[in-house]
Amino acid sequence: MTIKVKWLIENRVMLAQFSGEIDSEQIESYLDESLAMRDDANEVNGRDALVHTITDGTQVTKQSSDLGTIRKIMTSLRQQSVGWSLYVSENKIDRFMSAMAHQFGGIRYQSFATMEEAIEFLKENDVTLKDMLDEPLDFSFADD
Repeated sequence: MTIKVKWLIENRVMLAQFSGEIDSEQIESYLDESLAMRDDANEVNGRDALVHTITDGTQVTKQSSDLGTIRKIMTSLRQQSVGWSLYVSENKIDRFMSAMAHQFGGIRYQSFATMEEAIEFLKENDVTLKDMLDEPLDFSFADD
């Protein structure tokens, strides 16, 4: 029952890893951390380079969040320079629920069954990242 976040590509692509049972309190904590990271990246990048997020939900066993938390997430994201939000999970119901929340917030969103599919999509949809995404990427977290 954890959410971890780090830069996959510094100031351009954020990687979030959700595992176990995820609740509204954890999502709000993640939101605070990721918004601060995105704000810092927007300062470095200016508004020219979008910050994308890849969320690895392959280890989620249960998600429960209330409408208020979802609304807070979407409102906060609208205030930032946000690129694609990509969700990776084999669970079709999780992908559907995530798609609904992002659609409600007007956020660019796609879901995928594998991380490889998400990376390929990002290469095709942000050509400024193609060379960086062709390099070996570290999807692990320090305490894994």
